This record gives sequence, C-alpha cells and structure tokens, in this order.
Amino acid sequence: MGCDEFREALSARLDGEDDPAERAVTDAHLAGCAACRQWFDAAAQVTRMVRTSVVTHEVKVSDAVLAAAPGRRRARLLGAVRVALGALGVVQFLLGRPRSAGSRRDGTCTRSAWARTTCGTSRPPGTSRSAPASPGSRSAAARARG
Repeated sequence: MGCDEFREALSARLDGEDDPAERAVTDAHLAGCAACRQWFDAAAQVTRMVRTSVVTHEVKVSDAVLAAAPGRRRARLLGAVRVALGALGVVQFLLGRPRSAGSRRDGTCTRSAWARTTCGTSRPPGTSRSAPASPGSRSAAARARG
C-alpha cells in the first residue's frame, strides 16, 4: 500500500468509518511516514474546524422548489385519508368478530373444536347436547361412509 491508500484509511478514521483490522497497519505506517503524519494533522484540523464552525449564511430556496413542495391542503387530505382508513379497519374488525368467535348469525355454533368449547350455549331450540363419543366409537357419518 502506498501513502494514498493510507491517507484514505486515515480519512475514514477521521469520519469514524475506519476498519479495525487495518488500524494497526495504518498506525505503523503513520509512525514511520512524516508526510502522512503531517497530512493527518492537517486533515484532523480541517475536520475539527468544519464540525465546530457556525453556519453564517442563509440557505436560499428558489420559488420553483417551494411551489413544488406539498402544502397544507395536501397534508390535510392525507390526514383525512388516514382517519378514514382507520375507521374502515375498525368496521372490518367488528364485522369479522362474530365469525371468529365461532357463532353464526342465526345463533348456532360452527363445527370447529374451538367453537364447541366457547359457543356451547348457542344451540337451536329442541336440540340437546350429546355425550362425548368414546375413543373406539365412530360417528354416524363415519359409519355411513363405510
């Protein structure tokens, strides 16, 4: 590596982007090269001045750029769209809630195992709760299939 590559590594160090694996090699070169030491001291001074100096001039933005920027009207429109989408999400949640609880609109339960445990009280009139099947028995539908 030549001095230019070491100076790139030193510049990266000043910016906090140096590679820890190359640090020892860079330090060894810096200890033996007076030109790179002088360059590093000058670069460190410039970096320190730039980071601590106060901006004294005002940044001017052209009228064309300001005209192209989104204004308050667009911000209000985006806010209204967000509120509408949030309300739509709440409505969808509320409409989907009875389905996820295992109940139907007519008050009967679905056939899922989860619904049978949570929806056991909602049965059509005139039906009774059957006793649980024993492990060796088959349901009527299973017997009919063969």
